[in-house]
Amino acid sequence: MPADDKHKLLDLAQTQIDVLLKSNIAESEIFALQGFIYQMRITDMMKGMKFSGLSNESLEEAERLNPNNPRVYYLRGANIFYTPVAFGGGKEKAKPMFEKAAALFESQKPANEISPNWGKEHNTQMLQQCNEGDKE
Repeated sequence: MPADDKHKLLDLAQTQIDVLLKSNIAESEIFALQGFIYQMRITDMMKGMKFSGLSNESLEEAERLNPNNPRVYYLRGANIFYTPVAFGGGKEKAKPMFEKAAALFESQKPANEISPNWGKEHNTQMLQQCNEGDKE
């Protein structure tokens, strides 16, 4: 998908997040979603510099509100994973985040069937990629 099209869709998602943030300022999951939207906006290096920082700010707030939200650590891990090693990222630095998320995903019991439960499968895939690096 072309970056411009991607950003148009993300603009629609941002509109919904803005509404949610006005009425639910104490909900970790909304800040995690905001961080995810910021990460999805990284389509080039310049956007990476801007949106990586914004994502980290949102994830800090999500963690403050609920330190047991596994999506916080999954998304942090993804951000670190895709950051070049020269800028402090890479598999090795991301792995502890994915491991923490995996442990929290395993211990998390959704309150009901509409409780947030996204991220576990992709976190497992990302952790596998980090572990493949250990075998090299």
